[in-house]
Amino acid sequence: MKVDNLKRASELKEDLRIINVRIETAGKATNVTLDGGNSFSVKTEKMKYSGNTILDTIKPLFMEALTREKNGILNEIEALE
Repeated sequence: MKVDNLKRASELKEDLRIINVRIETAGKATNVTLDGGNSFSVKTEKMKYSGNTILDTIKPLFMEALTREKNGILNEIEALE
């Protein structure tokens, strides 16, 4: 493997470690906070009724996005080999 590829492989390994932590964290989420522009902020923690509904709706979207990002990193690692 070329020296350039070794550096990139090391960077990808760190990216993969970070994405795996994010996947684990998202999987264990019990509430979610949404921040937007213009001082828009919503937090599902301690919501009286719809907190779980919001979390159950958003969680799979985050998990899918993180899984796609992980697969992209794995594909790039495979291409280096």
